[in-house]
Amino acid sequence: MTPPLPLQRSSSQRRITFISIAVALTLVVILGGVKAVQVMGHIAEGKKKGPPPTTVSTLVAKPENWEPALTLVTSLTAAEGALLSTETAGVVAKVIGDEDRGSDQARPITIDAGTLLLELDTTVERAELAAAEARTWEAKKALDRAAFLAPRQASSRSELDQAEATFRARSAEAHAIEARIARKQIRAPFRGQLGIRQVNVGSYVSPGTPIIPLYQLDTMHADFAVPQDQFSQISIGQPVNISVAGAGPSLTGSSSTKAQGTITAIDPQVDPASRLLSVRATVANPDFRLRPGMFGTATIPLGKPVSVIPVPEPAIAFAPYGNSVFVIRAAPSSSTSGPQSAEIEQRFVTLGERRGDLIAILSGLQPGERFVSAGTFRLRSGMTVLIDDTLQPSGETNPQPPKT
Repeated sequence: MTPPLPLQRSSSQRRITFISIAVALTLVVILGGVKAVQVMGHIAEGKKKGPPPTTVSTLVAKPENWEPALTLVTSLTAAEGALLSTETAGVVAKVIGDEDRGSDQARPITIDAGTLLLELDTTVERAELAAAEARTWEAKKALDRAAFLAPRQASSRSELDQAEATFRARSAEAHAIEARIARKQIRAPFRGQLGIRQVNVGSYVSPGTPIIPLYQLDTMHADFAVPQDQFSQISIGQPVNISVAGAGPSLTGSSSTKAQGTITAIDPQVDPASRLLSVRATVANPDFRLRPGMFGTATIPLGKPVSVIPVPEPAIAFAPYGNSVFVIRAAPSSSTSGPQSAEIEQRFVTLGERRGDLIAILSGLQPGERFVSAGTFRLRSGMTVLIDDTLQPSGETNPQPPKT
């Protein structure tokens, strides 16, 4: 008996499908293995070659003579300055007018000591003063009569003493009222320059109300703090160079003002919190370019010039275990075009003073040696680098930001 044809066809189709899947899986495994071998080969080849050389900029170490100096941040204050206020309450009756300040707006207004700046209403006090002066005049007449009659035995000695005591009491009353009037007048305690007035005529002021600032700008004080380890190099009478940014003569001229000063005061105590010593220098300010509240830099010369090798700050590899630079170990290999390759060596150095973008190297780098000036953060000793000196970091001792 012959089996049914449909069953035979179904079994044959399943066999063909299984064979096709097996062939496909075999091909996938073979291709994956070939690809894995290729990738591993590329990885091994990359490990043998190492990373591509790093491109750096270099400079040649050149010694310079730097005068040792201590540079500190300073704050300027006026030699004499006060924000004037009243001692008593009252209504403002008179103030110095803007027309009394002069017409030269380029310079601060200078007034002499004793100039009346403000007066409160003293109508009542002046009336009381007039009455007190009348009583004083009456007492003076009575004293004169008693002084005339007493030697002639026309009046007793006690009457003369009483007349003298009455006159002194009346005079004291008048002086007390004059003092009350003077307390309602604000006068300049010293010669100086006026600021912006804070009150107007008719304003009611209470004791302590700010009226107007007064500063003496002819002489300025530059206050700064000296570290404890530098204290022995500071003394009274030592010259100080003051530089203040933004106080130049014009918008198109210099953007900073330089002035000469002298150390005039040294605080006898070191601040226990910061270990800094407060120092004050006196600076002449004839053109009024320096103003109270400005900050700048104070440079104190400390001795004869010394030979150092200044390098840009990006050339220094700062680290807790020591600061270093990378020196070109051998002369760069000649190349027809493009950057030259060279081997580098890490060299620990001793740093000195910082001036602007430059840092002085005291030891560890010899004159004439070529060192890496930029790109040190990617370097290590013994690696090969490509030298491209077309771009260099800034190297100014007194850099100035561009004007915008």
